This record gives sequence, structure tokens and C-alpha cells, in this order.
Amino acid sequence: MTDTLADTQAPVSGPPEDAAVEATATGATSAFTVQLQVELDRMEVPLGRLQALSEGAVLPLEVAEGPIPVRLIVGARQIATGTLVSVGPGYGVLVSGTE
Repeated sequence: MTDTLADTQAPVSGPPEDAAVEATATGATSAFTVQLQVELDRMEVPLGRLQALSEGAVLPLEVAEGPIPVRLIVGARQIATGTLVSVGPGYGVLVSGTE
């Protein structure tokens, strides 16, 4: 997932000496990994309902039929939005905007 985010960076521009410094810095940071959270929805739930949660309980999402919007979050910062999509036997996120 980190490679995909690094590949979407804007091309380096400016004088050649600045480009060399930026390219070196970008190369150095592309090896780092970060924890990426995919957030489906947020909702307010009465505390009593949370206290009554048990295995098998269902909390319905307040999303209408159709594409399921998600937020991509690193740390406490939202970095992008997208929709949940099917990818082979699993799921992925189709990024629709970046922050």
C-alpha cells in the first residue's frame, strides 16, 4: 500500500539542484511504512447500546445502497477519500480524492 501512495506524488519540478535534493528526500522516505486506517463510517450510538454489545451484534451503517464511502487516515489526519470496491476474492479502496 505504501508503494501506491508514493507513486502518486507530483513530479519534481524546479531548478536541477533542487530536483536532486527533492528526489533524494523522496527516495529516503519511500522506504518508511505507516499505519493506514480505512474508516467506513462514523455514528453516534447510545452508551447503553454499546454496553449491551456482544458477539453477533450488528450495528447498521447509515449508508444508503450503492458505493460505500471510506476515509483513509494516517495518524489523526485524513489523507484521502474513496469507495470500497471488490478486488478478486477481497476488497480494496478506489481513491477518489486526496487531501
